[in-house]
Amino acid sequence: MVEANRSSSQASAPCGASYRVLRDAAGGFLVEAESGEPVVTARVAGEGWTVTAGADRAMGRLSRDPSFPGGFVVEDPAEGEDGLVGRTTREGGRAGLPASLLARDGRLFRVVARWSGEPCFDLVGQESPGAYLRSRRGEGVVTIERTIAGRELDLAPEILLLFAAEILDAER
Repeated sequence: MVEANRSSSQASAPCGASYRVLRDAAGGFLVEAESGEPVVTARVAGEGWTVTAGADRAMGRLSRDPSFPGGFVVEDPAEGEDGLVGRTTREGGRAGLPASLLARDGRLFRVVARWSGEPCFDLVGQESPGAYLRSRRGEGVVTIERTIAGRELDLAPEILLLFAAEILDAER
């Protein structure tokens, strides 16, 4: 079993308790920490998005996986064949969820939609009961909160990016 706190080859997202996901008019999005600091940004570029971590560290390209059942792929072209940064693979159902989320370091998570009661999305794994991250919509903004288990998670930027991409896509 993969250990949940194993370090990623990329810097971790700030360990704050929550993040905001903001869409831009062009179809991109920004995930920012409570402090307003950008954690990961996806800007529309052709059929996908160029991605930066933090204020300006190039992370690669986010694109839709055209194969069935779909999902998202983050690749860093500068790394050639070893350029896979992370991906989601959908299993079907409403908006394609649930989806598996594979991080660069090999950790595997699930993105699960909870439609009963107050709709939310959870990022879950096998290392801890319950969710690491929970997303909710309120006052026109999507928030992602670290749960108690999630506060100990080494949250690589690609995990936050792919989680946000699946949430925004499910809300279309």
